[in-house]
Formats: sequence, structure tokens, C-alpha cells
Amino acid sequence: MLKRTKGWLKLKKFWAIVIVGILITLFISRQGNNGWAKGVIQKGDIKEELTLSGVVEADEHIKLVFSTSGKIASVDVIEGQKVAKNQQLAKLDTTLLHADYERAVSDLRDAQSTVDRALDSVKNHDKDESFTQKETRTQAEVARDKAYRNLVKAQQNLAEAVLRSPFDGIVSQIVDIKPGINIIYTQSFIEVINPETIYFSVAADQTDVSKITLGQPADIVFDIDQDKSYSAEIIFVALTPKLDETSTVYKVKLKVAEVENLVSNIKVGMTGDANFTISEKANALFVEEKFVQQDKSGEYLLTGANKEKVNIETGIEGDGVVEVIGNVHEGQEIYDQP
Repeated sequence: MLKRTKGWLKLKKFWAIVIVGILITLFISRQGNNGWAKGVIQKGDIKEELTLSGVVEADEHIKLVFSTSGKIASVDVIEGQKVAKNQQLAKLDTTLLHADYERAVSDLRDAQSTVDRALDSVKNHDKDESFTQKETRTQAEVARDKAYRNLVKAQQNLAEAVLRSPFDGIVSQIVDIKPGINIIYTQSFIEVINPETIYFSVAADQTDVSKITLGQPADIVFDIDQDKSYSAEIIFVALTPKLDETSTVYKVKLKVAEVENLVSNIKVGMTGDANFTISEKANALFVEEKFVQQDKSGEYLLTGANKEKVNIETGIEGDGVVEVIGNVHEGQEIYDQP
């Protein structure tokens, strides 16, 4: 037992010496640079990028509802089916609606006959029509006008009992409702989308929106497939801020060049990032951002072993680096104050 204890103590002493040695080495190294971070001025291509997050949307995308409640008579399409503009998608039972329509037609004929009779009674009395005759004629004409409006309403109700596609597209979703089931007019029933109108929507704040323009290219990377990027370009920049946002942001729409490939992999509602190149420059001198110092006189670098102050101007800002312009050169040593 005593031998094992002595061995353990020797092992602890060994590791203590190692740790102390490491600490001394780090201390000496830090003292050698006095805590200054060292770097060099580099030369190469630099570009400033802007990344905006967004979501896939479509200009022609709608969730259809009936304008009136009723019983489903037929569902004439299936999910995934291509449909044409004005094609019938579904229909309500029109038994009662037809009865209302026929009643409105009869009421209008009856009201018109009353008007004809009233007009016949005042025929050739344009200048001496009595008050009673005028009252009778006016009442008949008012009744006829009401009957006509009721007929128009009955015709409209019949037309709205048929659900039609407002554009060419694909039926993307149908609520699980069968013929014979009652549906209320506020309930979404069939969803239709035109894949050719799919776009990527981003929101840019008032600083970022000033950096982008119509036709500007971008690369879009979707969250579900970050190994692939899609080429796109800006097709719309809003002139007014979005109404549903608490801050001042503007809607920007991007059209993807490979829209057919996009539709097969990406769906409405999916999210991603649009990357824009704001500016770029070849053979530029640049440094890490932390090496750029600033005082009342402007921006500067600390160069050489003597940490000489050299005034500069900064240009394009890249990913953690910034272009430097002035009396400096590639490979020049620079320092960051501790």
C-alpha cells in the first residue's frame, strides 16, 4: 500500500511540473508580444455580400371557398390534377337554388304584367295623369325592379354553387369532404396553385433595400438542401413597407431561373437564404477587421515592429475582412492593440 501511494505522489508531481511548464511558456510568449495580435496585409479578391432570409410563395395560389353554405353535390377533381382557368372543381346541390330561381322568374313576369296594366291605364294621359294613377304606376314599377334584383341574385347564387379555378394550375389540396356533406361558406375547400408563378420572397430593411435593384442576380440556398444553390434574380422591389410588419421592411421577390427543377424539390412555404453580391474587387489589399483602428483623425493601421501609425481608408467589407487603401503594401505586418 505504501509503494502505491508513493507512485501516485510521483505521478501527481510529474503532471504539476508539466502544467507549470506550459503556463510559463504561454506567459513568456505573451510577454514577447506584449499581448499584441499580429497579422499581415493580404492581397486578393474581395466582395461584399448581403444575405436575406425568405420563404417560397406564388403569385397564383389560392384557397377556394364557396360563397354560400350548402350540401356538396360533386367533387370533380383530385389532388395533383392539372386544371384550366374556369374549369369546374366542385358543385353544391342546386335543388333549392333552382327553385328560388324559377320563383324569381315568375315573380318578375307577374310584376311586369302589373306594370303593363298600370301603363295601359294612363295611356294618352301624359299631361293629365292623376295622382292616383301616378301612384299606382310607380308602385308597380318599384315592385318590378325588386323582382328583377331578386332574379339577378338567384342567378348569382346558382353560378356561385359551382367552384371554378381562377387560373391554370394544379390542385394541391382538397379538404376531406365527400358529396352529401354540408359545408359552410367560410370553410376552405380546394387549394390551387400555378407552379410557374412560384417565387422566393424576402424582406429587406430600409438599409438593405437601398443596396439592391431590379434584375440583380442572387443565389438561393434552401434550408432543406444546403448543398445546392439556385440562380435567381430580383423581379420586384416594393415601393412601400409591408403592412403586416412592426418594423420598416420592404418585400422583395426573386424569380428562380430553374423553376421546373425548383418545383420538383421545393414547395410553397419552405424557407432559405438569398445571397447577393453587393460589390467586389480583384487584387485588393485587405486585412481582418480587428486590425483597423480609429481615432479622431480617422482610420489607421499599426504597422511594423515599431507599431507605426499609418492612416488609411477602408473600402469593400467582406466576410470578416475589409479592404484597406493607403500607403501600405502586401505582406506588411500589422498589429492590434491589446
